[in-house]
Amino acid sequence: MIPIIVTLLRERGITVNWLRKEYLEAILTPSRLGEIQTATTLSVPKNTDYRPYLVNLKLKHWTSQFRSPFPTFVSLAALVAVGYTLIKGRLSTALFFSGFSAAVIEIIVLILAQIITGALYYQLTALITAFMAGVALGSWLGAGFSTLTSQGKSVTTLCISNAKRYFAITFVCVSVLMIMPLAVKPCYTYLGFVGTTLVLGLFSIFAGACLGWQIALASLIQQFTSNESKPMPHKIFSLDFLGGCMGMLLAPIILVPTYGIITTCCVCGGANLLVGLSIALSKRL
Repeated sequence: MIPIIVTLLRERGITVNWLRKEYLEAILTPSRLGEIQTATTLSVPKNTDYRPYLVNLKLKHWTSQFRSPFPTFVSLAALVAVGYTLIKGRLSTALFFSGFSAAVIEIIVLILAQIITGALYYQLTALITAFMAGVALGSWLGAGFSTLTSQGKSVTTLCISNAKRYFAITFVCVSVLMIMPLAVKPCYTYLGFVGTTLVLGLFSIFAGACLGWQIALASLIQQFTSNESKPMPHKIFSLDFLGGCMGMLLAPIILVPTYGIITTCCVCGGANLLVGLSIALSKRL
């Protein structure tokens, strides 16, 4: 097997740096070749529901081999983070879920890209770049609310009312974004690789724009409602990044492998709807 691969590479004129005979001898051991042959002959139904069963099984097997407190640590960290933000008030909770949802969306976008089109580094880089560009765009648009004026109302009152309204709307928009797993598969069927990559890029831009918009509006709300003499942007970013950390930790390691992409999106979308409704109905944040 190994000499055949090396010979074919030479005949095709393919120059490789790492795929050498020594490397192949270490990777393609008889036991691994047996596993590959067994895997290719098994009759397994195609996984079309975005539930990575193999990842879940490997995760359970890996954690069972060690006396590691990792699952307990992750659970406690999530409980502490959520409890802390709930105690701090609605605005803090909203900022936490803002960062959490943005992280979950971007992780799922990257997973979908690898499921549908394969793990292409330049494609994943482009999707992350699109997300960051969306954050910049949303922050710039959200900052425009600080210049709102109206006859018969003070600038402060108008800014707060508009900021709260659009702050709540962004959470509804994020919940709508959670339909993307259902949209990607038809996109690949009719639009192919390039079209699917563009659609995923649009999802990334929109998710980033919602995050940037939320941060800018939260900063504006805090500026007019806080008892602090000066704005405290570090509080906003710390809460948002705390949610982002939890999203990056929980989504790829626990939520998606255990419950699947669809369920994760439904739970995250429902949480965003509740947060948006809470903001819209509250008299103060």
